[in-house]
Amino acid sequence: MSEIKGRPVWLELYTTDLERAKKFYGELLGWSFINPGDEFGGYHMVMLDDEAVGGAMQAIPGEGEADSFAVYLDTDDVAGVTETVRERGGQVLVEPMAIEGMGTMAFYIGPDGAAIGAWDGAQTEGQARNKPGAPSWFELMTLRYDDSVDFYREVFGFDIVPMPADDDDNGMRYATNGAGNEAVAGICDAVAWFPADAQSFWRPYLDVTDTDAAVAKVTELGGKLVDGPIDSPFGRVATVADDQGTTFQILGPVAAA
Repeated sequence: MSEIKGRPVWLELYTTDLERAKKFYGELLGWSFINPGDEFGGYHMVMLDDEAVGGAMQAIPGEGEADSFAVYLDTDDVAGVTETVRERGGQVLVEPMAIEGMGTMAFYIGPDGAAIGAWDGAQTEGQARNKPGAPSWFELMTLRYDDSVDFYREVFGFDIVPMPADDDDNGMRYATNGAGNEAVAGICDAVAWFPADAQSFWRPYLDVTDTDAAVAKVTELGGKLVDGPIDSPFGRVATVADDQGTTFQILGPVAAA
């Protein structure tokens, strides 16, 4: 397990129709959804075989929140993180809340406008990672790059490592939390891709065995291709949306020449 501070440790799907989400992600990625009991208020565990991928929650009617994935970062001091969020211009949406027998969570909006959670607990050990159907990378697409870098360094202890630019980057800035193969998340300057009034957001990369086949399955299930697929140094990547509009990345190997 990485010792880097602020590593992503939990992925959460917030969805209008949980039954539709079960079908979509079950057929696309092999996820199963387990209801641990009424005491969890309808919150489901998302499993890949016998490993946890994260959680899922049906949206509350009338709240108007968009369907989305949320990312939670590791901390050993949720209360301290919460106070620092306030000091650094963020908004606390959910005060630190103990989940019996599991840990403590809180949820925020950073000064860049992106939603992010904090989690302190041991129950994320052994999560599914870096295999088909599981997350392999987490990335903040921000419209306020400098503010985001400062916020995550100061609040969650990110080890900010800027990536060197090349001629193809068109001035885009990118930093990772951790260096090289030890990096656990990225912060991307997304100004070139979104209008100035767009919302910054975190997004997961979910591994697949074949990106193009997964894109075809997404559309077969009622979702859509948003961008790509394109080959990158890290694999063949596409941006897709599920059949309720939640966007995410899929990542598979580059096809042999």
